[in-house]
Amino acid sequence: MQFKGVKIHLSYLAVIRLSVLVFHACFRRYIQIDLLQEFVMIPLDIFRAQMHYKPIETPLEAWLTFLGEDKPERVIELITACPEFKEMYATLYEMCRNTERVMRMFSEELRILDRNTVKYMIEEQQKEIDSYKEQLQQKDEELDYKDKELNRKTEELGRKEMELQAAMERLAELELKLAGTGA
Repeated sequence: MQFKGVKIHLSYLAVIRLSVLVFHACFRRYIQIDLLQEFVMIPLDIFRAQMHYKPIETPLEAWLTFLGEDKPERVIELITACPEFKEMYATLYEMCRNTERVMRMFSEELRILDRNTVKYMIEEQQKEIDSYKEQLQQKDEELDYKDKELNRKTEELGRKEMELQAAMERLAELELKLAGTGA
């Protein structure tokens, strides 16, 4: 079995008349990395079918019965065999009876989720605003540079105009002198 470059090796173990699926991830390219996680999957439907009409004998069977059974006779059998589960069932029973409390807990969680979502959206908008501010600042700097260039060129043009005007006046004077001496 493969998922996006990860090869899954499957092996089946028989533990207390139960099929337990144990697998771990390894890389297709056989990179030697020791991954710490190992996955164990216990199909509760198979467990229920195997435990049908059989007594609960081990702590593992008790926990799997607690997780996988909802039939009253099996729950009573579990509580009789392992009294420590009685308190857990009592808590679950109270939660089911007190739906208002459960709804409040759910509402509280939704309120926290909404608050966190709003916070996240505000942070994202702030990042966008900061980005726009930065772009605006860059554009302002470009405009300032272009304004300075325009002012410099305008001054230069004004100077050249003055030089040209002075040259034209000088030329007019010279033409007058030339016209006065040549006549």
